[in-house]
Amino acid sequence: DLLKIVYDVAAVRSDYLRLHQRLFHISAGGLLDNLSRRHTRGSLTDRQELDELGRRLSRALDGLTQLKEEDLSIRRGREIQIALCAYAQALSESMAALATLLESRQPPHGGGRNQAPGQSQVTRIAYDDAVQYHNRLGARLNALLTTL
Repeated sequence: DLLKIVYDVAAVRSDYLRLHQRLFHISAGGLLDNLSRRHTRGSLTDRQELDELGRRLSRALDGLTQLKEEDLSIRRGREIQIALCAYAQALSESMAALATLLESRQPPHGGGRNQAPGQSQVTRIAYDDAVQYHNRLGARLNALLTTL
């Protein structure tokens, strides 16, 4: 079960990275895809996609806390569980920071400014810090997983 949860968290991370790439790395094909996706009936908004990723990650975290001793009997199982839990929480914080960043990019309904001039920069820095932190924890987790 521990390895299944590792794969679940890896799938969430992969989908999160795809969303991050789409939002922050501009290419001609990406712009066309983004424009057509926004007008496609039934497609998820970026915020809805983040919410769904958050629910999937939350289920994985719940599964981590419910693991039995036999699930942790693999080599370094307890260490992996602890590292994966810390990583999943850090990834969750990155996704929350991305949601805040997305909200700050949305124009308010009154047509005025949404954030104070320096607040946008603070929001971007907080997101970058969260991403760097979950990347560091991911490198540690990856090192543990390669020693199985």
